[in-house]
Amino acid sequence: MSDSSTELGDMLPETNGKGPEVGADSSEESSSADSGDRKPQFSGPCSFLVSLVGYSMGTSDFWRFPYLVFRNGGGAFLIPFLLFMMICGLPMMFLEVTTAQFSGKGPMGVWDLAPFFRGIGYTLFVINIVNSIYYNVLRAWILEYFVRSFRSELPWASCNNDWNRDGCIPATKIVNDTVAVGVAGEHTTVNYNMTSYTHSDDNNRTMMTSAEQFWQYEVLQLSPGLGHMDGMLWNFVLYVMYVTVFLPLVLMLAIWIRALMLEGSVMGMLYYLTPTFDRITDVKVWVEAAMMAAYTLGPGWGTIPMIASHNSFRGNTVRYSVVSTVLDFFSAVFNGLICFAVLGVMAHDSGLDLEKTVTSGLSLGFTVYPTAFTYFPLGQLWSALFFINLIFVGLDSQGGMYIFQWLDWYAAAWTILFVCLTECVVITWVYGLPRLSRDVELMTGSPIPAILRCNASVVAPILILVLIVVSFSRYSPPTYGSYTYPPWAEALGWALALAIISPIVICFVFRFGRSRGSCGKRVEDMTTPAPEWKPNDTSKVSYGDVHIPWTFTSTLIFNITGRQRKHYDNAQNQEASKHELSPLYKTDQPIA
Repeated sequence: MSDSSTELGDMLPETNGKGPEVGADSSEESSSADSGDRKPQFSGPCSFLVSLVGYSMGTSDFWRFPYLVFRNGGGAFLIPFLLFMMICGLPMMFLEVTTAQFSGKGPMGVWDLAPFFRGIGYTLFVINIVNSIYYNVLRAWILEYFVRSFRSELPWASCNNDWNRDGCIPATKIVNDTVAVGVAGEHTTVNYNMTSYTHSDDNNRTMMTSAEQFWQYEVLQLSPGLGHMDGMLWNFVLYVMYVTVFLPLVLMLAIWIRALMLEGSVMGMLYYLTPTFDRITDVKVWVEAAMMAAYTLGPGWGTIPMIASHNSFRGNTVRYSVVSTVLDFFSAVFNGLICFAVLGVMAHDSGLDLEKTVTSGLSLGFTVYPTAFTYFPLGQLWSALFFINLIFVGLDSQGGMYIFQWLDWYAAAWTILFVCLTECVVITWVYGLPRLSRDVELMTGSPIPAILRCNASVVAPILILVLIVVSFSRYSPPTYGSYTYPPWAEALGWALALAIISPIVICFVFRFGRSRGSCGKRVEDMTTPAPEWKPNDTSKVSYGDVHIPWTFTSTLIFNITGRQRKHYDNAQNQEASKHELSPLYKTDQPIA
């Protein structure tokens, strides 16, 4: 997932003050709508899909995915990751794209579909405030690598720098089964094999590659902990860069091809692709795979509705969701394959076991990719091109890694799962899939496919709920290496998580309390969309004339079977026929 504050200005066509310019597929409806009130729209399906895929295929594939694969048994992680991408990620992507495209509303206005739950929009707003801090730390690290790529020698390639410490192994420096190990400006010899290592001078040193030491001791410059912030690192400068979708893929392909030419790459890829079957039964692997699936696709952050609200009303939301999910999955898997190919080369050249090659956890990508560029001719150029595609804006502090992981633990894991669960339940059960399927049919001419209907309404919410419960039951405080977060940081983290999701609860309690009448009347109010909820293109149908009343029984029957109970009198069915709507608006007809 890339930054949720991505601007759409460069991807949207010029309006010239005369309303939006739309593609050929949407010109018909735009001519009959009030273009002065319409949002600017994408020029066509391709531009929208590129924007959606570009958002999903963000920096999380670069730093988070390889790390999770690394610590969860290699290929054992890929199996649950694929399942959760298809079972949970795809339905969530579909729900957010569909509701936003249909209404033309962003992450705040889209909750007119269920006004009692407008707090979801405020929660998304809070998440993005926290997200701006969270990602600025990540961008600052990327910026540091970009700036350092212009040195005559890549600084992470050798052990002859001020920040290098005892036990440094220079990248790609290996001769006759020995490695030169830097010791404060001196060198000793380390004998090794692929599973163990010893020091000739009998000193028990911690061995790190030069790329790892550059990351740990120069970029992070870690303080003793959260309570020891020594101020800003002013070696960062503000940059703004538009990130494309295709150039990073070309660079990653080049890295992979170069790694395949070196010894050790096959070993790394086999580790990545071979499942460790005893790890598949580990609940932690499944929980982290589910969180990664939600994280990489990006539902629950508000950006997908923001993007989809600018799409043509007639866009095929099922196709967009499927294509984006599949491409994002293969992007993450391919990125992991590249990362482990380079990791295998590093293990071969350093003489360390693959699992001991890096120790920096979440920052695996910041040690593997920089090392890869040391194998390239003109490594500085390749490095600069790669990191410039990951740069936005950022400042860092010496507690950056501690803050980053703290935010990742409390603000980007529990809360996103809770928001996804709430969105899923509200859209499929409170607003109801009978209404949503009608909306999809107005846009595409076809109802929601059966497998997507069942996943979105039953399978996905149950799985997400189970994941949340299991996560809480197996909770342990976050750590970074040997550092354990103090109790006050843990308490503050939970306070932050509760503050992020509190608008959902507060707004619901407030609206339910203000509703008058019996309990049944309040439930009716809760399940009734706001008057502002209507199609973004009103030229096709008088939306209010085709009303689908809500009952739990009818929603349950439809969500499971796809059949709509008889709710309409003859006049309503005639109105549906007049507007050329499908049998969804008639009686007891299967639609999927």
